[in-house]
Amino acid sequence: MENFLDLIDYLKNPLLVWRFQQLFGLRKVNEVQKNSKEGHWVALESRKVPVPLPESVRVPSPPVITKKSFEREYRVNERVRAVRRNLSNEEEEEDVCSSGYSSEGDTDEQEASVLYYKIGSYFWYVLFQLCTGLGDETFLAPVFVFILLNVDGTVGRQVMFVWCQLMYIGQAMKDKVRWPRPAMPPVIQMEIKWALEYGMPSTHAMVGLGIPASFFIFSKEIFPISPYLAAAITVVWCLLVSSSRVYLGMHSLADIFVGLLLASLLLPVLVTISWYMDTFLVVSPLGPLITLPLSLLGIYLYPSPGRWTPARGETTACLGCFVGAQLGFWICYQVGLLGFGGAGGPIAFVLDQWTVGKAIVRSVIGGVLGGLAKSLTKPLWIRLSCRLVGIDHRWYENSRNLFVELFYKFWSYLSLGVSVTFLAPLLFQIIGCERSSFYNELHI
Repeated sequence: MENFLDLIDYLKNPLLVWRFQQLFGLRKVNEVQKNSKEGHWVALESRKVPVPLPESVRVPSPPVITKKSFEREYRVNERVRAVRRNLSNEEEEEDVCSSGYSSEGDTDEQEASVLYYKIGSYFWYVLFQLCTGLGDETFLAPVFVFILLNVDGTVGRQVMFVWCQLMYIGQAMKDKVRWPRPAMPPVIQMEIKWALEYGMPSTHAMVGLGIPASFFIFSKEIFPISPYLAAAITVVWCLLVSSSRVYLGMHSLADIFVGLLLASLLLPVLVTISWYMDTFLVVSPLGPLITLPLSLLGIYLYPSPGRWTPARGETTACLGCFVGAQLGFWICYQVGLLGFGGAGGPIAFVLDQWTVGKAIVRSVIGGVLGGLAKSLTKPLWIRLSCRLVGIDHRWYENSRNLFVELFYKFWSYLSLGVSVTFLAPLLFQIIGCERSSFYNELHI
């Protein structure tokens, strides 16, 4: 055990990440330190900023989540509304920043130190940018839509279950353990989007292993692919995603190692659970009474990170997507549209049952319909959640209200999932691009 901890401690060294970045062409141009070593750093590509390079950059400070945050919530919102309506006196106006937040306590902005870098090889830069997308929700969303609508609904649900659980466990561990990202400097953190999140374990690495592995496991009766080829594709996929996270400076080697180890231990358990529970959750009248309360309980029990990070909101969105997709198939079965593939098992995947053109049309229509459902229902869920906590929905963004963020994300992404798996197939039948086996893919 001691040797294992020593290995983890060694792999946490940010110099290992910096050496990897140097190996693939990243170079530092200048470092402008504006505060203590514990202060905030920002990495900027020197080619994209004016000459001479600016020596001052201000960035928003992440809010700190404390017990007093919830007590101040209503008071802050009252101040915001008063300022917006020009009803406050001078004293109140002085206490409210231009952003609408109280000037008491944490500041809204801080001056950041700047690390300027240049890209020595755009081949590796573009490659790693594409590879990191293989483990990102932006790429996985159309992949899930394609699998659900064009390959096999059961396989799609099962893979989404594995993805959802890996994301929840990984993100919850991040916010519980609270390992920081690799220190900058020496590392160049090239992704601002996830910089506020903690680092361990790497959920990109977990998903990079879990998605291809679970897909080949669940679809082995549909795609008679060689297990050696499936293993090779999984390893290459996982290697590309993991190495891209190190290249972008977002994870240490320890984050990657722990993420892959954790995914390897969880995969057999999650695959087994999905095999036994998937059909039951679709055909049982109690299906939504199981998935919905458990998902909401998981959101409620999610560990507080001590400060705001995108992790909890992203995890909530993942749960909403999975529950929505599951609920869509449940509705299909309950109204008599969905049935079993027969006693012989799942229907074999036959290429001539569908054309590439129809597959593209289904994917595009399904994605657009899901996006519209999310966008159109989002304002409704925001209004409802704001009403539940007693704040004005017009200024909800200024309130930094955690309940509002989680509530609208879960239900809007759930709406997206239902639209893709229930409404989209009905629309396909109307316009004549349906897949004949879609409603006959429940596995016994």
